[in-house]
Amino acid sequence: MSVPAPETDSKLLEGQVAGHGGVQLSPDGSTVIKPSVASELHFYTQLQAASQGTGAYSSASQLRDDLARLSAWTPAFRGEVLDESRDSTQQEATKQKALIQLENLTHGFAKPCVLDVKLGTQLWDESDASEEKRARMNKTALETTSAETGIRFTGCRIWDSSASAWFELPKAFGKSIDASLLPLGFSSYFSDPLDSDEARLSQVASRAGFKLPEGGHLPRLPPKIVAYLLQHSLAALNEFRALFANIELRMRGGSLLFIYEGHLPSLETAIEAHDTGSKVLSVKLIDFAHTRLTPGEGPDLGVLRGVDTTIAIIDRLLKDVKAGRATQDHA
Repeated sequence: MSVPAPETDSKLLEGQVAGHGGVQLSPDGSTVIKPSVASELHFYTQLQAASQGTGAYSSASQLRDDLARLSAWTPAFRGEVLDESRDSTQQEATKQKALIQLENLTHGFAKPCVLDVKLGTQLWDESDASEEKRARMNKTALETTSAETGIRFTGCRIWDSSASAWFELPKAFGKSIDASLLPLGFSSYFSDPLDSDEARLSQVASRAGFKLPEGGHLPRLPPKIVAYLLQHSLAALNEFRALFANIELRMRGGSLLFIYEGHLPSLETAIEAHDTGSKVLSVKLIDFAHTRLTPGEGPDLGVLRGVDTTIAIIDRLLKDVKAGRATQDHA
């Protein structure tokens, strides 16, 4: 489906924690406009066709049902925008067939707190990676947490209500830690740090070469709020895992994107009122430039390992919160 070109007063997406820069927003902020390679566009059109029961998915099948369910875990696809400023030769040379328009997952949040977790034990795509790139990406996976755990903490951005400022952990954090420090990243994101976490994070920042805010204090939310966010994240992840385990595909470089409302009054009001219409928490799957269906090859075990790692960390954090974390440590 092609759609009109973006309006000239579109703006750049702010607060990105990962991915390529230059992503734009529609004037009303509801839609993301980003360059797309042919493989990503193809995957989104497959999800859309399965959801609508059209094209290759006009007949009922388990695959159609599974892909239709999977589409609910991804940003809504709002069509392809052909870039008329480049001719077909230029588009082929850059492998960017078009721009695509996707749902802006942060739209509707007053202060969207965002975490990007890259999934998978293998980071290169079998369909196009050279031997040099395979060796380089394997080295990256082994030197970070990807090969061992199936996840890498790509980056997060959190609203600190007490300081009225954003707190960020950059890519350098995720690239510099081992598996034992992954819980530190998640507890920081969910604003439930231990007293010892500030010192530990300061050590990581010094080693990795990034700066923390003045004083190095981490944002904190009330334990009741943290427990709610963790519990609902865990429920979403378990539901997603059950679905993903039945779909035969390979996803290289895809991510889980967590978003929760950082504006504390709005968050507390929505939770207390059980207001399902308000934006409180979202868990989605993003980035499909290297994703393809692989019939007969089974599910992507490297991605599933990453989902299992994330589930285990959040489950442990939830148990710690319920037990009272003041005197506890991650180990």
